[in-house]
Amino acid sequence: MKNLINTLLIWALIIPSTAWAHDPDQIGYRFTQTDGTGILTVHFTPKTAWDLLLSLHAEFDENTVIRLSDYQDDFTQYFNQTLELQLGQKMVHLKFREAEFGNHNASIQFELEGFEGTYDQVDMRVSSFTEIYRRTSNHVFFPGEKEVILNLANQNYSNVRTEATPAYLSTINRPLMAMAGLILLGLIVGIRTRAFKKKIPAAAR
Repeated sequence: MKNLINTLLIWALIIPSTAWAHDPDQIGYRFTQTDGTGILTVHFTPKTAWDLLLSLHAEFDENTVIRLSDYQDDFTQYFNQTLELQLGQKMVHLKFREAEFGNHNASIQFELEGFEGTYDQVDMRVSSFTEIYRRTSNHVFFPGEKEVILNLANQNYSNVRTEATPAYLSTINRPLMAMAGLILLGLIVGIRTRAFKKKIPAAAR
């Protein structure tokens, strides 16, 4: 029974990262940390990688034969341009660690330069592959957070909880609010004054 439970736990960790193995426009981004080092592992398919390189290199066509592992610099530069990540007050840069390109699955792992040991305050924007596929879905996973799905229409994510003042109460609009309040007060006084005058008998005026 214990072995069965352990097996199920392992599959529970693996399945979310590989569920898109045969879908080029479904990309997974799993953020973790190891010994205080922030890690991002991007999961996709070999076709996803090929479609990306095809869009980056005008000299490539469908008949070009390459080794995907020879283009790690292209992948690193691309993700640094299309994945903007801020942790706390720091912008994070992606540094290539390793890549695996199999027959059905592919993944690239990056170290997060600027990581300070926590994902408590995340602000990010992911536009990766939205220029390549019409229905791109970028599936993002942070420790302790639910899966976040980003696409062309919704590229931003933040888990920062703030009690910010609503825009209509901001200091920029306070003078307008004060003026509107004075106008409203003047209207109320004017209406009450007219109503009072109407109640006074003509002989008493």
